[in-house]
Amino acid sequence: MAFNLFGVVGILYMDILSLWLPWNWVAFGGIIPSVLLSLSMFFIPESPNWLMLKFGRCLRVVEALHQLRHPNSDIDQELDELEEQVLSIQSQKASGFSIRLLTRQDVYKPLLIGILLCFFQQFSGTNAIQFYMTQ
Repeated sequence: MAFNLFGVVGILYMDILSLWLPWNWVAFGGIIPSVLLSLSMFFIPESPNWLMLKFGRCLRVVEALHQLRHPNSDIDQELDELEEQVLSIQSQKASGFSIRLLTRQDVYKPLLIGILLCFFQQFSGTNAIQFYMTQ
């Protein structure tokens, strides 16, 4: 949903730029969001989930949680939950993928919903409208 929203906002941004600028400057205007996103990535903290998966329970995980939460907040329960999640993920990786996994209700329902959303979005005609929207 957010992907579609930002796609439409990007199209609107480019259409607004094209009202005042020639096409070659509009192309440079399309670079601005990419540059801003690339620069802002340096300020994004590392994910506590990834750190816990990579290094286990360590000081870096605690620091990352304190950076995301209030420094005085109690994160012990969240650390325990993260550790349980990592153990669950590691046991699932050891078991590997099987077709039987797709028969579980907690797996096939979200998968089916996601596939159907993509199908209906693709065949609803929004791309045809967007492609022929130019003057």
